[in-house]
Amino acid sequence: MLGQLLLPEIEELVARREFRQLRETLAPLPPHDLADLIEDLEDRETVVVFRLLPREVATDIFERLDLDSQKALLEALKSQRVREIIEGMSPDDRTALLEELPAQAAGRLLMMLSPEERRVAQALLNYPEDSVGRRMTPDYVFLYPAMTVEESLAKIRKLGFDGETVYALYVIDRKSRKLMGYVSLRKLVTAPLTTPVSELMDGNITSIAVDTDQEDAAEMLSRLDVIALPVVDTDDRMLGIITFDDMIDVMEEEFTEDVQMQAAILPAEDSYLSAKVWNLARRRMFWLVILLLAEAVGVLFLRRYDQDLQTWIVLALFLPVMVATGGNTGTQAAALIIRALATGEADFGDLRAIVRRELAISGLLSVLLGALGWLIVMALEGDMTVATCIGLGLAAIVTMSNMVGTLLPLVLERLKLDPALMSGPFISTLIDVAGLVIYLEISLAILG
Repeated sequence: MLGQLLLPEIEELVARREFRQLRETLAPLPPHDLADLIEDLEDRETVVVFRLLPREVATDIFERLDLDSQKALLEALKSQRVREIIEGMSPDDRTALLEELPAQAAGRLLMMLSPEERRVAQALLNYPEDSVGRRMTPDYVFLYPAMTVEESLAKIRKLGFDGETVYALYVIDRKSRKLMGYVSLRKLVTAPLTTPVSELMDGNITSIAVDTDQEDAAEMLSRLDVIALPVVDTDDRMLGIITFDDMIDVMEEEFTEDVQMQAAILPAEDSYLSAKVWNLARRRMFWLVILLLAEAVGVLFLRRYDQDLQTWIVLALFLPVMVATGGNTGTQAAALIIRALATGEADFGDLRAIVRRELAISGLLSVLLGALGWLIVMALEGDMTVATCIGLGLAAIVTMSNMVGTLLPLVLERLKLDPALMSGPFISTLIDVAGLVIYLEISLAILG
């Protein structure tokens, strides 16, 4: 916020090339404000401002920028400054950048790293995409069970600055490097200096496998309410840690993807403003064509009833009401179930309990909306027979829509597909066709 307020002044100082005053203006700004400021500047101004920042500050700011800003800045900076930034980045943030770059550019950046940092970067990139291995950092402080508190504190003072977090210190076996437990920093600093770590260690620790999907890891961190989790291989050897701030990025990515899928848009990596117009249109047109064809199927069904609709015009007048009510009901049910699946509140194993609850809810909703529809038709048309058709049709469509919206996401989750596929436009389209048939069959059965 502060950086945005200073934006006109920064642009003016860059234009006048008053670099000393510009450096003094930038110095008191916190990192997050500086990152916002740099993202709002033009490319040429961004390079000028970035060159004036101290190396440590520049690396911190660079890690806070979005990927598009990072790519643009790397192209504009000279190789020496790029080397300093890439070398100083935390391994997990560096991996996220490298996997987004074209192969040639990523290879060029890898060659700029020192042999040790290059080995770390290549090791992380070798793990499967979207796995915990890609998101973890090997920068953590570990202790041995035989170490004393005094030795442990000395190690923290020496290595803690480079570690991702020191609030939880992981205890590993000296020979096998297997994870044995952890000790909190609070417990360590309040214990006598001669106390061995083995006496303070808590062996009841949850770890996560290196090949676990990052979305599952994010859910696990949220459920356990911890700031970090140790990452281990198949032999329980500790490889690194994942932290909650890294998983926030994963949650944002998954949320964006779900929102796009719920709106029948193909997911994409590019941001809205950086994406080409054709790519945005292409992502939307695919499912719009599919949904249009599906709706056309509904027209084929309606042709069976064209003679009846000409006889009972009032039935046709209420078709939009039936379609809208059914779509809204199904979308609501799907949203609730998808949310429960995403947060771990429910899964396919809870099918029986979910069906019982939703049948009860369907009964309440169908009675309420069916009665309301009956009253509306009586007020508008004064025909009890037609009002009964509308009321019963609404009740049947609401029940059907609610159960379809409930069951389809559960079935998709069981089939290892994203439940978000069956929400929004998809639920509405399916219910439109089925609901119209139900409504007209009920009405014609009553009307003869």
